[in-house]
Amino acid sequence: MKHLHTALLALVTLQLACQSADASSVPARMSEGRASTACIAQMQDFITLQQGLRTVLTHAAFADSNFLSIVTTPLLDDNGRLAQGRERSLPTVYELSKSTAGCTITRGGTSNSLLLTSCSCTPLA
Repeated sequence: MKHLHTALLALVTLQLACQSADASSVPARMSEGRASTACIAQMQDFITLQQGLRTVLTHAAFADSNFLSIVTTPLLDDNGRLAQGRERSLPTVYELSKSTAGCTITRGGTSNSLLLTSCSCTPLA
C-alpha cells in the first residue's frame, strides 16, 4: 500500500510539473512586427466578444508591445460634450503572451483568454 501511495504521489507530482511547464508564458509581440490577416480576424473576433461591440484592429496590433488598450468612444451631444448621463469608460487592456502552446491573448483583470492558432509571436526581448 505504501508503494502504491508513493507511486501515485510521484505520478501526480509529474503531472503537475508538466502542466506548469505548459502553462508558463512570457510577454510577447507579433512576429516581424505585424499580424497576418487571419491573425487579426481571430483577435478581432475575441475582442468583439469581450467588448460586446464590433472592434477593428490593424496589422500594428501588438507590433511593439505585449499590451493593447481598447477605449470605447463615448456618446457626445451636438456641442461635442459628453451626452447627459454618459461617462468616459476606462480602457480595456489585452495582453499577448507566448508559451509552448503558442500565442495567447488575455483580457486584463480576467481569466478570459484565447489561444491564437492563426498568429505567430515572439517573446519580448
